[in-house]
Amino acid sequence: MIKTTVAKIKRTPKRGTQVATILSHLQSGRSINQVSSAGLYGIPQLSGAVRHLRQMGWNVIKTTHVGIRGAYSEYQLNTKGE
Repeated sequence: MIKTTVAKIKRTPKRGTQVATILSHLQSGRSINQVSSAGLYGIPQLSGAVRHLRQMGWNVIKTTHVGIRGAYSEYQLNTKGE
């Protein structure tokens, strides 16, 4: 049996979409969380945009932090190993 590995090709989201806005933010080397995505870009459902980016082949890393008012997630683009 021959095993082949196929590299996942990254697709780029359409311009002007919420997913493209989040990707641009992450590509600039910054991380983002739910509060900042809503405040900076008016995108209340950050997890949905991140899910679409992952489906497009982008390696987005989630880090969960525990704060005073509960846990929150922060996302960043993994640029190591690419």
